[in-house]
Amino acid sequence: MIVEKLLEIIARIHGWFLGLVDALLGPIPEWLTDGPAAEGLTTIAGWLDKTDAWIPWPLVGAVIAACAAAAVAAVAIKAVRIVASFVTLGGGSAA
Repeated sequence: MIVEKLLEIIARIHGWFLGLVDALLGPIPEWLTDGPAAEGLTTIAGWLDKTDAWIPWPLVGAVIAACAAAAVAAVAIKAVRIVASFVTLGGGSAA
């Protein structure tokens, strides 16, 4: 289910990107949006759906979520430290 959702998100990003290209270059060929690209993602999702017995997808999803949360926390801490470095509180230069 998680891989299926990830592939769905990738397909949406693919469609969004093709929409941007459409705005810049004109209409997108029908075979690119509804043809092999869409069928390929559906086929891969079907293959991965049958791997539940061997791969613990809930655990994989939890690990990916934990890694993403750690990355977001690291970026947030870095941003706070950068902003805090500009506060002198009366002593020295901020430069």
